[in-house]
Amino acid sequence: MSVCLKPGKIIVLLGMLAAFMLSDFARAGVEWQTYPGSTGEFNGTVPIADSASVPVYQGSVQLDPAASHDVAFSAKPNEFSVDDDAANLIVAKSSGQ
Repeated sequence: MSVCLKPGKIIVLLGMLAAFMLSDFARAGVEWQTYPGSTGEFNGTVPIADSASVPVYQGSVQLDPAASHDVAFSAKPNEFSVDDDAANLIVAKSSGQ
């Protein structure tokens, strides 16, 4: 049993495909959620840091977030862990503060 699409259906399908592709191209040039240069206050609290990172461990060794690290090809994801306790965040302040 062969399925034969009528020319009208083919045109509709091609139109839908073109609309889908054009919408992706239109969104590609737009930045997602752009923010001004400064965050400002959040719930009345002035930020005290520019950024924060969490400590990452490979086994029992804490990896320095400012350095790049060579990881063996045989390393498995379960060899890495993250300490996401708020007290252990690594805070980076700007030089202007």
